[in-house]
Amino acid sequence: MLFRIAPIRRIGAALLFAESAAFGIASIWFCFELLVARPKHLIAALFELGIFVLFGVVVFFAARGLPTRRRSGRTAALLINLIALPISYYLGQAGRWTFAAPIAIVAIVVCAALISAEK
Repeated sequence: MLFRIAPIRRIGAALLFAESAAFGIASIWFCFELLVARPKHLIAALFELGIFVLFGVVVFFAARGLPTRRRSGRTAALLINLIALPISYYLGQAGRWTFAAPIAIVAIVVCAALISAEK
């Protein structure tokens, strides 16, 4: 049975699909960097790559579950975007505003879309 999707929920799902694609691109880039460069701590670098892939998969399935009004999709998406807020804060403190600003803006917009979505 198909439900009529609220516009704010559609915006949230579209942003989550974009986040999933960004995690995928970041994973591919990070994999390339691991092949070209020689990291000092290979295990830590592989762990970070695993986190990128895991977050990308979770966000993808959350975006798929959001239009069907499943709570699991909404909860996972909200949790990952709330985790992204302190990460963007610390990136800003380190002077990497080109990364911090888009992460923070997307995380705030997605959180607002998920919280204000109609029930």
